[in-house]
Amino acid sequence: MIEIDDIIKTDVLDEYIADRHKQTLTIAANNEELKIIVTIPHDVFEWYVDVFDRNGRKVLSNWLDHYGETQTNLRAEMKESVEGFIVAVTKHPLRLIEGRKPEQSILQIYRNDRWTDKIY
Repeated sequence: MIEIDDIIKTDVLDEYIADRHKQTLTIAANNEELKIIVTIPHDVFEWYVDVFDRNGRKVLSNWLDHYGETQTNLRAEMKESVEGFIVAVTKHPLRLIEGRKPEQSILQIYRNDRWTDKIY
């Protein structure tokens, strides 16, 4: 299990749920225009992002995996990327460029005076 810092759990997230299979983190972004759900399974080094619009429609679905290192390094790398993503989407404006399917949509962040899809 990747242990998410308590400061992020308490100050940034709208909801944090952990069970024996996964952690689920919920973030309201863009003045609650978007709901972002991050899912982190316990048994693999990957995590998932699903974004919903204000009507509850899934508008983006993506995932990131970590591989090729020791378990200690993978755990640290994954923790850094998940926390970096969470901090970025709660700190900066976001916009969604919708594709035909949720997995084709792009989430962008406004940082350093420009829009980019490099969120963390």
